[in-house]
Amino acid sequence: MKFIKYLLVPTLLATALFWTSCEDEEDLADPTITVNSPADGRAFESGDDIPITVTFSDDVALRKYTIAVSSSITDSPIDPYSAEITEDLTGELELVETTLSIPVDVASGNYSLTFDLKDDNGKDAEQVALDISIQNSSDKSAPAVTVTAPDVSSTLRLSAGDIFSVSGTVTDNLDLHKFVIEMTNKEDGDVLSTDTFEVDGASHSFEQNLPSPPNPGSYLVTMSAVDKVNNRSSAVLEIEVTE
Repeated sequence: MKFIKYLLVPTLLATALFWTSCEDEEDLADPTITVNSPADGRAFESGDDIPITVTFSDDVALRKYTIAVSSSITDSPIDPYSAEITEDLTGELELVETTLSIPVDVASGNYSLTFDLKDDNGKDAEQVALDISIQNSSDKSAPAVTVTAPDVSSTLRLSAGDIFSVSGTVTDNLDLHKFVIEMTNKEDGDVLSTDTFEVDGASHSFEQNLPSPPNPGSYLVTMSAVDKVNNRSSAVLEIEVTE
């Protein structure tokens, strides 16, 4: 009986220590991401490096991180920039310093730089997303849209079903790619019509007849020009439709 008693005591102690250790390692919190650079809203040019400094932390153990660049640019004459880095991590705290190199020939526009993190128990950190912009360094000038009629500084008042005309010119310092006329509902942003014209050269004149919307309300006619590297500019006409 004494032998069993003496054997039982260390067994119970070992079990208690085991459970205490498990409690100490319990994963109570999600991992966290702290981005030191770049700053939100920073502007870059094609050919630049994006310097990245970020701290990843967890209460138990880190597993891996992902840093990515993406955009919602879908109709550019040249490809937008995209990149992704995924690396394994260990420990509870790690400072990562790295760079992403922007190619020379990428679309100008707005991009998103995102940071994701997972800990060793599969918990995800809250994603950090930064807005950055990239300007194609070969052409830093956006095209210009000049509307000669009607006057875009005032609201054009129409009856439902009326036909109206927009006219003017679009110009660029180098070479235009396309011209777009889009009509939207001012209240909810719904697109009623889109007319796209492929254009070349540094100048293009336009004159387009458009039907007013069939329902009374406020609408916007946006006339946009896009050049060969995705620099964009627009002019907006507001129309008010009555019965």
